[in-house]
Amino acid sequence: MPNYLSSYLRDTTLASSKWWKEERHGVFLDYNQNAKDRTTCSAYSVRPVEDARVSAPLEWNEVAQCEPADFNIRTMAERFQRIGDPHAGRFAMLARAAARTGGQ
Repeated sequence: MPNYLSSYLRDTTLASSKWWKEERHGVFLDYNQNAKDRTTCSAYSVRPVEDARVSAPLEWNEVAQCEPADFNIRTMAERFQRIGDPHAGRFAMLARAAARTGGQ
């Protein structure tokens, strides 16, 4: 999936599945977290760092200009009020797609 997404976007500065930080740019597509018994952070999780950054869902057009420090516990309420949840309805869309393909 990460390789497909990277080639679909045709812009290697937006997303990469390269493991080493020096080789990647943009959003890191960590396919290793898709394995059994792996955990990931959910959307809106507060990170354990000094400025309390929040795992914020983004639209692709926001990625290039985003600054991770701008998404923190103090700024997320205003963002959520202003734009809502960018991922609202995505689970329903995925469920419909899975139903059409027999859950494969």
